[in-house]
Amino acid sequence: SDAASSVKDSDIIIISTPPSTVGVIAEMIAPNLKPGAIVMDVCSVKEPAIAAIAPHIPQGVYFIPAHPIAGSE
Repeated sequence: SDAASSVKDSDIIIISTPPSTVGVIAEMIAPNLKPGAIVMDVCSVKEPAIAAIAPHIPQGVYFIPAHPIAGSE
């Protein structure tokens, strides 16, 4: 129930929330991201997700924008 504490000591974090909340989540978890951790998102829209998440990723943590490769196709 607590995003910030749930990422502590995690190697890989996947943010899987609606695009409107990814920035809030990134800001919440940022203080508990350990150096070398990988943060990914699975938003289908990339530019807004990158703009919302990237500013909160601390140095030494890797952000990899991803795509869920899912949908009606």
